[in-house]
Amino acid sequence: MTSSDSTITESIEKIEKKRNLSSPELPNSFDLPSAAIPQNPLLDSSRAENAYKGPLEIPFKWGFFSKLPANARAENFSLEAFSVISLVHILAFSYAIPTFSWSGLAWMIALSFVAGCFGVTAGYHRLLTHRSFKAHPAVRNFFTFCAAISLESGPIRWVATHRLHHSQSDQPNDPHSPTVNFLWAHVLWNFFTHPDLKTPEQLRRLALDIADDPVMQWFEQNFFGVYLGSLAALYVGGYATGGPTLALSWLVWGGLVRTVWTWHITWLVNSATHVWGYRNYRTPEGSRNLWWVALVTFGEGWHNNHHADQRAARNGHRWFEFDITYALIKLLSTVGLVWDIAPVSKSLVPEGQPVGQHANPYRASKEPIAI
Repeated sequence: MTSSDSTITESIEKIEKKRNLSSPELPNSFDLPSAAIPQNPLLDSSRAENAYKGPLEIPFKWGFFSKLPANARAENFSLEAFSVISLVHILAFSYAIPTFSWSGLAWMIALSFVAGCFGVTAGYHRLLTHRSFKAHPAVRNFFTFCAAISLESGPIRWVATHRLHHSQSDQPNDPHSPTVNFLWAHVLWNFFTHPDLKTPEQLRRLALDIADDPVMQWFEQNFFGVYLGSLAALYVGGYATGGPTLALSWLVWGGLVRTVWTWHITWLVNSATHVWGYRNYRTPEGSRNLWWVALVTFGEGWHNNHHADQRAARNGHRWFEFDITYALIKLLSTVGLVWDIAPVSKSLVPEGQPVGQHANPYRASKEPIAI
């Protein structure tokens, strides 16, 4: 064990001793060791001088004939993930046109918002992974349910994977970097279990703050059943409303087509926003802000902003960078269901700004960002 691993282990042990599992309040994950909860190293002035060597330019390459990363080995191949993702795609594309109905399309749009905005973006990402705000247990559990019907894994694995991405972003150990190729970052990475995410102990190390929570454990073990239950509810509701034809339409469009859509918009954040777009801030990887990805992912496409300040609840920093998920968070705060919303840091470094320009060279602006 290295001295770094020893320090992390000691920190985790100290946190565990302080935990009170009978309390509904989870410990803040930003009290965890920095290796578990990464932040932009350029926010640390002691590291920024030598850490930044300019934005990482990632050329677009499809990847049909590209070499896959070292972890894409036969022993890491997940037949389960490959089968499920392939089957859902085949069924969705095969039956979408024959089963189309306007009410089915309406369910697809509505549940895309529920699963994508409430679930993946607000729940899995900003609440559970980055602890960008605190929420009433009912809200947290509802967001987790919404994320479960996206079929993007359980909360513990999702959080651990995303934290590993931030700690290794666009480096060889990144689970889904387009430095390999676009298809790997977008979809192929799902078919291989990352070596650092294979065991429950590895997942727990990266998701310590939720790994022992009984609700999160239940969703981790039962997310696939929750997803199947949502499909069954759509079929039963459609059957009761308009018979078997409408039932199949709601199942295909509200369930399968919506799942494929939600998958791909989520994966675009991993792939497209590390290749195309503009940068507001210095970050030591290739993150970009891409407006059309932000539009379909409820604000997640302002990805350079997010990598620059990962804990901030708000991804859109400029006046035109609309972030509907942040608007949802603020709305819930007005009725007391959400609180302690993490503001945008005042220490962000604008892209292109020379170090030493201001008295505090790591501050993005002389004026605070309006929240």
